[in-house]
Amino acid sequence: MKIDYKLVEIKPTDKIGYITGNREVSPAIVNKLKTSMERWGILTAITVTKYHKRYFIVDGQHRYTAAKELDMVIPAIVVPKESLNVIIDLNTIQKNWSLNNYVDFFASNDDKELAEPYKIIQGIYNTSGLNYTALCRIYSKGSMASFKRGNLALDNMEFGHTFISYLTDILPYVSFAKNARFIDAYIRIVKNENYSHRRMLKKLEVNDRRKTFDMSGESKPSSYGKLMQDIYNSSQSRNLVMFHRW
Repeated sequence: MKIDYKLVEIKPTDKIGYITGNREVSPAIVNKLKTSMERWGILTAITVTKYHKRYFIVDGQHRYTAAKELDMVIPAIVVPKESLNVIIDLNTIQKNWSLNNYVDFFASNDDKELAEPYKIIQGIYNTSGLNYTALCRIYSKGSMASFKRGNLALDNMEFGHTFISYLTDILPYVSFAKNARFIDAYIRIVKNENYSHRRMLKKLEVNDRRKTFDMSGESKPSSYGKLMQDIYNSSQSRNLVMFHRW
């Protein structure tokens, strides 16, 4: 993809914004840059994008801050706002973004269609106590690569809300219910047409009283799946269910 860039000069008096997800400005780094700039001048341009007639720093906020404090003009390469991948690559290569950074970045985008699913998943994250890896598996059929590229599709909303309510129900019996590997297995169980949530709760309640299963030390999704399947089928002589070929 060919992208047209242009070079501009950013003045100390210009109004500049920051991209959500960038690291905090370190005064120590700024002071070191100021010493260098006073001696050698500004040797490297910063990278910016433009929203609503205002520049936002994609890369170089420490250089910009140092130049501003020295009352110096700094050159800037302008990246088209449509080139989100350029912004993401610059930030993730240099700053090792977390999933929270991706969500904050996309949710704050002025493209409402792009931002909306990230705002929704952000709200669920704040209320559910689940991490974004688990939430993507629950609410989306897409990959984490798509999630990181601004292509989050929440195509499992009804299932997702039901699934989270089920997790809340079993949490008193299954301490690791919010574990991402457990969630992988439990998704397969809940999606099975033979799954009865009422039956699962009854079996978990009996298991909790009798302590017939050791529910600690599991690490693989298949181990969690077999464990929950055994609990679901415990004390059953008929109506046994195999949710998946673990």
